[in-house]
Amino acid sequence: MHNSLRYIKWLLAVLLVCLPFVSVQPVQQNLSAIDAASTMTLQGQQIAKAAVTDAPQTTKEERTESTSPEQEKQREIEQTQIEPVRHDAEPKQQQTPNNSTTMQQQQTPNTPATTQPTANTANTSSPIAPQATLPNDAPITDDSPNIIVQDDAKDAEAYFETNVYDGQTVTTADYVVAITHVNDTLTVQETVVTLNDVVLANFNGDVTFAEGDNTLHIAVTYRDAQDNVVQVAATYSITLNLSDVVISTSLTNDTTLDDTYRFSANAMRAGEKVALAVTINGEALMARAGNTYRADLQIGDNTIVLRAGDTEETYTVTRTAEDTTIVIHTDLVDQKVSVPTFAFTARAIQNDDDIHVSVQFNEETLETASSYNVTLQAGTNKIVLHATDGKEVVTEQYNILYADPTITEQKPVDVLAPTLKTDLVDGTHVKGLIKTINIWATTADGTRIRGKDVAVKINGVGVPFVWDDSEKTSYKLTLQHGDNVIDIRAWDAEGRVVKETFHVSAEDVNGGVIGQATISVEGSVLGIPYFIPPTKVDIRQGERGTYVLDQLLRQYGYTYRSTGTLDSNFYLASIQKENMLQNVRIPDELWTLVEQASTRASKEDYNLHSLGEFDFANGAGWMFSINGDYPNYGFSDAYFLDGDVVRIRFTLHYGRDIGGFGANGVGENANETGSNWEKEW
Repeated sequence: MHNSLRYIKWLLAVLLVCLPFVSVQPVQQNLSAIDAASTMTLQGQQIAKAAVTDAPQTTKEERTESTSPEQEKQREIEQTQIEPVRHDAEPKQQQTPNNSTTMQQQQTPNTPATTQPTANTANTSSPIAPQATLPNDAPITDDSPNIIVQDDAKDAEAYFETNVYDGQTVTTADYVVAITHVNDTLTVQETVVTLNDVVLANFNGDVTFAEGDNTLHIAVTYRDAQDNVVQVAATYSITLNLSDVVISTSLTNDTTLDDTYRFSANAMRAGEKVALAVTINGEALMARAGNTYRADLQIGDNTIVLRAGDTEETYTVTRTAEDTTIVIHTDLVDQKVSVPTFAFTARAIQNDDDIHVSVQFNEETLETASSYNVTLQAGTNKIVLHATDGKEVVTEQYNILYADPTITEQKPVDVLAPTLKTDLVDGTHVKGLIKTINIWATTADGTRIRGKDVAVKINGVGVPFVWDDSEKTSYKLTLQHGDNVIDIRAWDAEGRVVKETFHVSAEDVNGGVIGQATISVEGSVLGIPYFIPPTKVDIRQGERGTYVLDQLLRQYGYTYRSTGTLDSNFYLASIQKENMLQNVRIPDELWTLVEQASTRASKEDYNLHSLGEFDFANGAGWMFSINGDYPNYGFSDAYFLDGDVVRIRFTLHYGRDIGGFGANGVGENANETGSNWEKEW
C-alpha cells in the first residue's frame, strides 16, 4: 500500500510538470489523469519518459493491487506511445513555408522557450519539424537550435548551390546535377536526392529526367562546429523537352542605371546545340565568349530578341537616367578572399560635397572613417553602405567570402576505390572544337577497368569511346565554343565509383587554321634517324590526322599503301621512295632482342625502295605518338592541336623498341605479352 501511494503522488507530480506541454484535444469528460497524459505531444512524451525512468519501481503484483485492469491497460498503451522515434525511420518531406510556424509550434503555442529540446539531442531523422526556424543568413552559435530551410531553393542558396534552377527546361534526359556547398563552417553529414518521388541511391550526380514535368528534391544535413544539426532542402520543377528548340537565358525584363548589360543565352534541341541569333534594337549582337553577351544600352527601352529556328523570345531592358544626386564611392566588389584581414574605403558625395555614409559589417555599424579595416569570419561577410540626406536614399551591399586556405576538409578515403588517370588537364584552352583524350582506369588492386565501365560526359551529354584496349580507353570530345564541363566516372564490379570533373574552354575558328603541329617520320631502329625531319604543318579545325599525313608524305616525295580510307579505319601499311633504305644499320643489341622475341626475323627481308609491315620481322610496322603518348586509335581518329608533336615511327617488334607497346592493340592481338624494352632506339 505504501508503494501504491508513493506511485500516485509521483504520477500527480508528473502531470503538473507536463500540463504546459499538453496539446489539448476533445476527450470524454470521464477520462482519467492517465488518459490525459497520453495526449501529450513529443515534447511532453520525452519529459514523461525521462520521469518514468527515475520513478519508483513497483512489481506487477503491487501494480495489480493499486490499479484497475482498465488503468493497467491504459499504462501499456501510454508506454507504447512514448516509444522514441526510430533513427532509421524514413524522413517525410515537410511543406512548411519559409518564415512560418512549424507544425509542432502550432500545436503548442504556449510552450515556454526554455523547455525546447536542444539541437544536440534532436533526432535528425525524425519526421517532426524542428523547434525553431532561423533565417538562412543567421549566424550559428553555441545556443542555436536546429535550423531547417524547407523546400525553398532561394533560401537554400546560402548553404548549397546547384547547376539547376526551379522552372528550368532541359533538352536532354541524361543530366549531371552538381551540388556545391558554399558554407565552409558546416560539415556535410548526408545528401538525399529524390527525383519524381524516387530516392536516387548512391547519388553521384547523374539523373535521368522523364519527358515532361519532373520534380527534383535535394535535402542536405549539415553539422556545425558546435555539433548543431542544420537541415536544408530545396525543390526544383524541371521540364524535359525533347522535341522543341529551347532557349535558355539569364535575361529578364529589367530596369538598370548601367549603360551596358551582360547576359548569357543558348539554344538546344534534344541535347544538340542550335544556332542562336541575338539582336538588340534591331542590330545583331554577337557572343563575346561562349554563351555570354554584352549589350550597349540606350536611354529608355531596349528590345533584345533571341531567335533559334521557329522559337523566339523577346525581353525589354530599360535604362534610366540617374535621378539621385548622391553617389557612393568605394573600392568594394563582391569577391572571395583567403586572408581574414580586409580593408576597404567608402565615402558618399552629393553635389561635390561629402555627406555621411553609414557602414555596416555583418549587421554591426562601424565608426565613420574614410577607410575601414575588418576581420572576416569564415563564410560570407556582408558589408552594407547607406547614405541619405533625409530625402534621397542610396544603399549598396557587397558580399565578401572568406575561405581559410589552411583548413582542408578531411574526407574519408576509400582505400578500395578505383583510380582514374587521364591526359586531360583541368583549365585547358583549346583552339578548335575537337580534342581527343585518353583514360587509364584501374581497380584498387590494379586491374584494368575497360570502357564499358567508364562514362564520359561533356556538358551533360554522354560521349562514346573511340577505342578501348587492355591499356586505356580513348575518347573524341566535340566541344562547344566557350566553356565546357567534362565529367569522367569509372566503377568497379562492387559499384565503387571514382569521379573527376574538368573545365575546358574552346575557341571556334570556323574551319580555319588553329595553329601548327610538328610532325616527323622516323626510322631510328634501322639506324636512319629521319625519313622526314620534324616539320611544322598548319592544322585546321576539324581536320583528321590522315589528311595532314597525306599532304606531308606527298610534300617530301613519298607514296604510301594503306587500308581503310582517309575518313575511317585508316592504317598506314607502308611508305615508298626510291633508295630510301640504302643506309640500314640495325644496332646489334636491338637485333638480338628482335631475334629472341620474333617468330620470323631476317636483316635481308626488306625492299630497298619501301618500308612497311612485316619488313625484317613479323612484329614490324608503323606507329605514331602524340606528345610522347602512343594512342590506341588510328590516324583517321586523330585530331591534332596547336603545338602538338607527332612522331611517326617504324618498329621492329610491336613498339617494344620505341616505347609504344600495347598501343592500338599492338601485341595484344598477336598474343604478345611483356612490356617495352629497357631502352628506346
